[in-house]
Amino acid sequence: MRHVEKVRFGSEAERLLHDMPSNSDRKEPPLRGGRSGRWRRRMVVAAILIALLPLLVIGLVKTGVIAPLIENRAIAALNAALPDDLPADIGSSEVVAERFGGIAVNLDKVSVRETLSGRDILEVGRTTIGVKTMSVLRGSPQVDKIALSGVRFTVPAAAGDDGGPMPRIASIETGLSRLLDSVNMLFERTTINGLRVNIEIADMTVVGAGQDILVRNAVIVARPGQRAVEADVEIEGHHTQLVGVLQRSPSGALTARFRMDGVPLAAGRMRTVFSAVTSDHEPGAASDPLLANLSVNARRLRGDNPDQMSISVEPVDYSLKLDNGDFVPVLGRFNFDWKPVTKVLSLRESTLRIGRSSAVVTGGLRDAPDSSDPQAPVYEFEALTNDGVSNPADSPERGIKFRAKVNGTFSPTERLIDVSHIEVSSEAGNFEGAGTFDLASTTPTAIFAISIKDFALAGVKQFWPAPVARAARRWVMSNLAGGRVVKGDFLIAEPLRRRIPGTDKMLEGDSELSLDVEGVRFDVTGNIPPVRDAKGRLEVKGGETIVTLDSGTTYLPSGRTAAVSNGTMSIHRPEVDDLIHVDLDVFVSGTADALGELISYRPISAQQYRDYEPDELSGLADARVTMRFVLNPREDTPPPEWNVILDIKDAAISTPFEGRMLSEMEGRIVIDRTQADIDVKGKIDGVPANIVMVQPFGGGVTQSSRDIVLNLTDDDRKRIASGLDTLVFGTTPVSVKSGEEGEPMAVEADLSGAKLSLPWIGWSKGSGIDARTSFDLVLSDDETRINEFKLDGPSFSAEGDITVGKDGLQNARFAKVKLNEGDNVSVDVEAKGKGFLVNVTGKSFDARALIRHVRETLKSKDQEKGVPVELNASIAKVTGFGDEYLRDVKVHMLYDGSDVTEVTTTAMTRSGFPVSVALKGAAAKRTIKGESLDAGEILRFLDIYGQIRGGIMNLSLKAVGEDTLTGTADMTDFRIFNEPRLNALVSTKSGGEASLKEAIKRDIDTREVVFDRSSATLTISPSRLDIKDGAIRGPLVGSTFRGTLYDKNDRMRIAGTFMPAYAANSLLPGIPILGLVLGNGRDRALIGVTYLLEGDTKKPKITVNPLSAIAPGVFRSIFEFR
Repeated sequence: MRHVEKVRFGSEAERLLHDMPSNSDRKEPPLRGGRSGRWRRRMVVAAILIALLPLLVIGLVKTGVIAPLIENRAIAALNAALPDDLPADIGSSEVVAERFGGIAVNLDKVSVRETLSGRDILEVGRTTIGVKTMSVLRGSPQVDKIALSGVRFTVPAAAGDDGGPMPRIASIETGLSRLLDSVNMLFERTTINGLRVNIEIADMTVVGAGQDILVRNAVIVARPGQRAVEADVEIEGHHTQLVGVLQRSPSGALTARFRMDGVPLAAGRMRTVFSAVTSDHEPGAASDPLLANLSVNARRLRGDNPDQMSISVEPVDYSLKLDNGDFVPVLGRFNFDWKPVTKVLSLRESTLRIGRSSAVVTGGLRDAPDSSDPQAPVYEFEALTNDGVSNPADSPERGIKFRAKVNGTFSPTERLIDVSHIEVSSEAGNFEGAGTFDLASTTPTAIFAISIKDFALAGVKQFWPAPVARAARRWVMSNLAGGRVVKGDFLIAEPLRRRIPGTDKMLEGDSELSLDVEGVRFDVTGNIPPVRDAKGRLEVKGGETIVTLDSGTTYLPSGRTAAVSNGTMSIHRPEVDDLIHVDLDVFVSGTADALGELISYRPISAQQYRDYEPDELSGLADARVTMRFVLNPREDTPPPEWNVILDIKDAAISTPFEGRMLSEMEGRIVIDRTQADIDVKGKIDGVPANIVMVQPFGGGVTQSSRDIVLNLTDDDRKRIASGLDTLVFGTTPVSVKSGEEGEPMAVEADLSGAKLSLPWIGWSKGSGIDARTSFDLVLSDDETRINEFKLDGPSFSAEGDITVGKDGLQNARFAKVKLNEGDNVSVDVEAKGKGFLVNVTGKSFDARALIRHVRETLKSKDQEKGVPVELNASIAKVTGFGDEYLRDVKVHMLYDGSDVTEVTTTAMTRSGFPVSVALKGAAAKRTIKGESLDAGEILRFLDIYGQIRGGIMNLSLKAVGEDTLTGTADMTDFRIFNEPRLNALVSTKSGGEASLKEAIKRDIDTREVVFDRSSATLTISPSRLDIKDGAIRGPLVGSTFRGTLYDKNDRMRIAGTFMPAYAANSLLPGIPILGLVLGNGRDRALIGVTYLLEGDTKKPKITVNPLSAIAPGVFRSIFEFR
């Protein structure tokens, strides 16, 4: 020890006057005095003496007389306060005294060295030892305070620091004993020479305890039998107050009670679990430490009783972080008792609250029996509760009471918490599990396996750990209810932090789980009614959640139901913007009205695209609904995408759809937010139809289109497009395509199976002949326009435009009509009154079909009521039968709807001879006159008879009654070529008799026969043409004939007499009397044969009676055919 080198009294000495006896209160009763003046004088003298005593002591110190004594006593007091094995080394010292401030000894650079290790464990920048002033006057300086500042205290490496192993639980006993020994020592060291000494500490740094601790201010106040400790401590930047009370009874029993509020716990690897900052996701960011309020109560009783200790840990502002912005408060107080007999740190009943969930927990912590390595201790723990309630804040279910027991071990060296068994029993069911907490510094992880059977779904919601499969859990909380989990497995693998420290690499969980559920309620999305009595499965794997719906029923507010099956919902990983997207694919079946009601709810809201009521729908429907939506939408989240595929059967709409009634529909309808695709078969206004439509919604880019194929009958056509019934007969498939509303509909029709008729020109196409037509159909309220009409067939075609009004056809303009090969005409049809005005012009026209049509018309007795037609035609060339044609044909015809009232026709034959026909009147007033200067060409043209060449023909007919015409037909100067039936007349023989040419002994050449004249009386009635008084005469042969040219069955029966050498053979019948006997009437020659033409008009059979060839004329009539 150094001697005092310097004595200086400073101003600080004044602060010590309060320790002077003169500053203490008098407790003795006042002395009885004399007079008051004497008393006052004594008091003044005493006050002066008391005031002078400090000055006297200060003077003595300054003179150096007592300074060595004070210094020695102070240093001795410091050594007394230190343990014997920790000697102090003092750099310099000084004694200071100030007026009214007392006396102090200042020591600079005091260091305390550990004898065994030889290292300094305590370094003090300045030490001040306070000495009582009055004790100096008594000659025995007494220390009453020791103040330390600028202190660095190095704690020897303790078990549990990063540099050494954690202590064993059994070492608590040793540690507790040392703590209480230290408390007892504190009582001893703060009592010097029977006097209690207070200790003050400022700016002390404690190092070597795992983390630096800064004690800004601390004080130990010594009281009788008690020491009070107060300290302002800073740990990891957090300030905390240490308050302690140490007590020692006269019998030696010790009690130490400490409390620290806001102590950072050494659980850095768990910080991210409880962190309330989102910076955990940012590289380089640090989470706040976990704080707790600690209370320690240690006791040592008399005798051999073991030391006792209880510890209380209370979390401070803990929030369990479930997700960004989603925190659950954690509250509780854990009460531990040291059980020295069993060497167990016991957890007595302690309340833990996590959000709305709570439990009263008991348990214990002890050394594992197989943990013998002091460098790698393993702790065994157990926790149980019989009074737990699980009630997560985000769960819609009521809280569930449960009992639980957890066993496991904790290895600080491996940083591993092994939860070997979890057993939970609740009113929802029971489950068991096991797992580990791997507290590795880089990626701390929780891994658990939990199995459940026959567990209420409500209980699964309550026990589902919030950080596990967050998206799936969120969906289950909101969208599943009721029912049970038949079987379930949780394979939990979740990081306890969200990024690797020092990097921007995010850590994600890899949990897997599966739940087989039945009898649950399945909420889909929007306000679509839920699926009830659902059976299915929920799986989470690879961050994806798959919900499989096997079966269920949707009960709609109207009372309708729909069966749900084969559903799959995929909940995807959160995107960068934390949005969770969901894909739904489910099948629904039921009645059409039920599905129509189902898709009317959000987010589909089908009624906003097409106004309808479910009651209007009927039939059956199966639907596949696919949807993509966001599970956690925000204001800027786009609307859900959805698609509905409807397979309908026998469906109908009871109200008009775009003016048409739809029924008996079967097919598919695909609907999404942008359009409806319709592909069905059914009936439109009762007409069988195939309907393919695209109907856009919401002003999208999709173009509207219609492709409708109607199988139209005659009645159907009248309902849909009146006026076309005069053009088409029979069933026709019609394809209708259309684009946007108001645009023309493209119509294509297959006319192969129908009859196509153009009655005003007498042309028709029979069924079975290929034909197709196409046109643009424009529908309006007043008219129907058929634009760009095209008719295509093997040998015919037409192009033009047609307009149909409310009263039928208004006009038809065909710029090009080809009804046969070589046709080149145009046809204009205009409505005129109740009928039409038809104008036909062109270069060429094949009239064979028209000729057949007229012929068939003449055969018909009952004419169908038609429409009036006025026909005007001007055609350069008209082709008929027999390779004949007419030139410069002009036709004017009037038809009143039931009969032709007027026809005027003029033309030139191929050889240049004129032809004219005039028909006037109708019914009983009709007359027909015809003239041709080349009868052979006209007969061939009309396909009446093809063997005549030349001739002048006149026809004059007049009506007899309503439907019969009669008159004469005359033809002169003509020839017949190669008529096979004429050859049969002259060469046929029967029964061995001679033929006609043999009878007259002369050869008759029938290859070309010249005639001078032919005439007959004609009677034309419906389906029948009769001839009488027919005669044909020429230089070589002649014939008389009568009979029926055709009847309603197209049968012929013509009988007559054929006479050779007509000029000479007719002389005798011309002589009076002789001709009457030998001849056979006028124009009947003497020699001839009778014949009969009978059978089909196209191929009649000829029968000849040769006997008449040699019979006199009067007898020939006997053999003539009747």
